[in-house]
Amino acid sequence: MALGTGVTGRGPSPDLSSLLMRIARGDQDAFSDFYSRTATEVYGFVHGVVVDRQLSEDATRDAYLSVWRDASLFNAGQGSASAWLRTIAQRTAVKFLRSREAPANNAGVETAVATIPTHTAAGLSAVQHEALHCAYLAGLTGAEIARKLALPLSTINANLTDAVRILGLRGKAAGAF
Repeated sequence: MALGTGVTGRGPSPDLSSLLMRIARGDQDAFSDFYSRTATEVYGFVHGVVVDRQLSEDATRDAYLSVWRDASLFNAGQGSASAWLRTIAQRTAVKFLRSREAPANNAGVETAVATIPTHTAAGLSAVQHEALHCAYLAGLTGAEIARKLALPLSTINANLTDAVRILGLRGKAAGAF
């Protein structure tokens, strides 16, 4: 079943794209309708990635918070509303999955990042230092860091890679990005 094809029982209803446009204007009724039409499928998709029930619920909630916050970014000319929602759900599920695995995989990196007193003392640029802190201590994804720092994602990825190389953490951070 495609996202949002569930029956609402209220007669003709707007398509998901129309609902997203209304959500972008702060329409809570549109958000409620959007949620009721898509939540079961989104939860099922997220649960397939994350597996853990509580983590799946948290990730699904976070995905819908992203929908509310980012509905104005939806562009029907670039794809369907259901594809946009599935992308948000997938990214959120992966982020939650990584956050669950992060303590075991990145403990050495987090310790090293937390102990860097200033970016200049470690030979890092200000962007590299901030990106490392955002990635490892705040748990932000590359896209979230790019938004926060108002830089392209490719710039963030390059800065994270360079910072890890400079600090000699490459072996400890394998697969971290």
